[in-house]
Amino acid sequence: MGLVIAVLFMVFFRKEIGQLVGRINRINKDGIEANGTSVPVQTGQSTPQDTEKLFRAFDSVLLLNQEQGILDDAEFKKVPENKRVEVLARHLAATQLALLFERVDKLIYGSQISILEFLNQHPEGMPLEQLKSFYDVAVKQNPNLSKYAYQSYIAFLKNFNLVTESGDRLLISLFGNSYLVFITARGYRKIRDY
Repeated sequence: MGLVIAVLFMVFFRKEIGQLVGRINRINKDGIEANGTSVPVQTGQSTPQDTEKLFRAFDSVLLLNQEQGILDDAEFKKVPENKRVEVLARHLAATQLALLFERVDKLIYGSQISILEFLNQHPEGMPLEQLKSFYDVAVKQNPNLSKYAYQSYIAFLKNFNLVTESGDRLLISLFGNSYLVFITARGYRKIRDY
């Protein structure tokens, strides 16, 4: 999850990061020096000024407008102040999951979705070899898929935590089940190329 946040951070703020990197003159044990200014290395408790500087380091008009829209939202204003962090954390978690589901959806093959749907109907899981028929049919439909070994094809599902292993069986994971709910709720096309 931390990796996803880091990647999104770099994508959204690549211009600002590039500008900062371009201004760096020197990095040493005392901190970073950029065009005559020095940012000290944090060795203990940060000051409010340090926190504010970090908070504002990557401001952009779009980000500030989005943030203000959240703070001005009538429903958000109804939330008691002592509960707002919890509400924001819940919304951030939901957004992170939606972004992960969208990423999976851009990369997954239709036959892999079929495996997830099949496993969803068999909570006890299925032997790995029995699931190979999904791969074999997909390779017949698109011979280019054969450049990926069956193990790599299944590794995608494992690497994205869509499935778990129990002995020689694959089971759909909570994330995999939630992904299916996500694409169904959004009306995404489940029938895709191979």
